[in-house]
Amino acid sequence: MKIHDISMVIHHDMQVYKNKEEKKPIIETVSDFSYATSHETQISMNLHTGTHMDFPLHMLPHGDTSDALDITKLIREVIVLDMMHVTDGITAQDLKKKNIQPNDFVLFKTRNSNEDFYNMEFIYLKEDASQYLASLKIAGVGVDGLGVERDHRQQLFGIRE
Repeated sequence: MKIHDISMVIHHDMQVYKNKEEKKPIIETVSDFSYATSHETQISMNLHTGTHMDFPLHMLPHGDTSDALDITKLIREVIVLDMMHVTDGITAQDLKKKNIQPNDFVLFKTRNSNEDFYNMEFIYLKEDASQYLASLKIAGVGVDGLGVERDHRQQLFGIRE
């Protein structure tokens, strides 16, 4: 099996949620050869910066955290679906044309991959597409953006930002 790392590169000017400056990583040299015998760098960043997983606790008060994850389930074969043609959200109709099987782990390649900044109109998974994937009993889903859906706070809690 060939392994591909699809993680975003971490740097100060990387794409962050809603382009908020406080979400950008802070990368600083804490020791260098001009005054020390080694070179060391320190990084401080929000856990939702770059490539990350959302756990149930992110949106549910008593949800599971990362310690409940069997990380071996993440190193596996996946199917990558090219959705570069989508201009708004991925629909169930888009997915019904694909050969998605139960237990597949699905990754979506969209125009989000081409963005250097957080685009409020990012490509996302529409509710009917989520329901369709759930009905197929897939193992997981990944996207190439900073969110899988838009307005999730409003949908879950009736909150508007």
